[in-house]
Amino acid sequence: MNQKLSKWKGSAVIRQGIGAFIGQSGHNTEHCHWAHQVSFSLEKEVVVSSGNTEVQSRAIFIPANIPHSLHPCSTLTIYIDPNSDLLKSITYDMSFSSIICELPDIVTNQIMTCFQDNDSLENGVQALQSIHTKTSNNKKNARLSTVLVRLEKVLQGECVTRDELAELVNLSSSRFSHWFKEQTGLPLRSYKKWLHLVHGIESVLNGVSIQSAAYNANFSDQAHFSRTFKMAFGISPALALSHITTE
Repeated sequence: MNQKLSKWKGSAVIRQGIGAFIGQSGHNTEHCHWAHQVSFSLEKEVVVSSGNTEVQSRAIFIPANIPHSLHPCSTLTIYIDPNSDLLKSITYDMSFSSIICELPDIVTNQIMTCFQDNDSLENGVQALQSIHTKTSNNKKNARLSTVLVRLEKVLQGECVTRDELAELVNLSSSRFSHWFKEQTGLPLRSYKKWLHLVHGIESVLNGVSIQSAAYNANFSDQAHFSRTFKMAFGISPALALSHITTE
């Protein structure tokens, strides 16, 4: 007999370079996505499984592209674009690695203060985004910044091609692909897929049907969107998003 799957319930905010969820996390199978994830416990400890490994803590950092499953709990979970300055701010005083690990208390307290001192998830996200201006002295390569700004159009439903991006930085299309991965650590195709997915999620949270959201986000059809969502979050969009509201 199949067990009834626990539902995700709460609210979410999606802004440039960041997504945040607060509420009760529900069922999810092992998955991996192209964003870095930080999950905080709002009651007991957060538990994350990855293969045969289990990490349990007040706050857990999950690097991008690492297979994992978040056990159902009351949580504040933040998804950070791998090219965001915010990532550098959060990890500036910790040894950044490719393994799931506990987040240092100093970082945990800094982030949680952003949300505890504000009356909404939206205001908490805005406070968190302001941190990087105080803690990060990193400046993106000018050419990369130009490319990332153009790629933001994907979040508005536009189609951005590799050839178009290559022309912006005076590279051949084949050379651009190698250059982009060198600069970001991600293949262009994977990063664009993530941006398309984020656009589709935002559309669903704003009341658009999954079918329409899939087409708006340049997926071939609803099934393609649903497969990509499940690969990234370990659950179908219908089950994951039906009880989540947006601010």
